[in-house]
Amino acid sequence: MAKRIDIKDLDIYYGDFKAVEGVNLAIEPQSVTAFIGPSGCGKSTELRSLNRMHEVIPARTPKARSCSMGENIYALDVDR
Repeated sequence: MAKRIDIKDLDIYYGDFKAVEGVNLAIEPQSVTAFIGPSGCGKSTELRSLNRMHEVIPARTPKARSCSMGENIYALDVDR
């Protein structure tokens, strides 16, 4: 069964620089969602944080109150 994606208060940093701030988003199962906006606004950065691709880029840090697909994807016990 598909799960809802919930993001609450997501901030993403490159070192000390805050690249993405305060994202709140809910994506319902079996829905189509598009990320649109100008170049450099954080679309790809946010998508990378959802699938944890940001972890291969040094000094990039996501901080979120909650980012889940049924469980917190940033919890320490989640397998990478």
